[in-house]
Amino acid sequence: MPMTILLAGLLLAAPAPTKAQPKPAPVAEVAPDAATVAQAAEARKQGVGRMRTGDNQGALPLLERAVKLDPNSPENLRALAGCLSRLNRFHEAATYYRRFLEIAPNDPAAGSIRTALDNYDHGS
Repeated sequence: MPMTILLAGLLLAAPAPTKAQPKPAPVAEVAPDAATVAQAAEARKQGVGRMRTGDNQGALPLLERAVKLDPNSPENLRALAGCLSRLNRFHEAATYYRRFLEIAPNDPAAGSIRTALDNYDHGS
């Protein structure tokens, strides 16, 4: 039975998860240098811009690059999760939203993301 979930302002409809969650990008052992952080931010900016125009498929590689370059950036993780949600890749999105919550548990969006993930996990 489909359920509706609101994740960080995105409306999602998906059945309850039935398979293992994919693994998000590994946590960086060493913080990226300023140039790498800037490249990640630019990739995120371009990806979010594409999402705003409805080009979620075009946004995906940009946001994946942002997370690869700076895997500990809450903004990168949330943007990638949002894109995956819009592409109906809910299991992957949930994984990145969980990683976001590990890094930024007090972010203003954290409460709504926790509630939505709880609903998603429990199939309601």
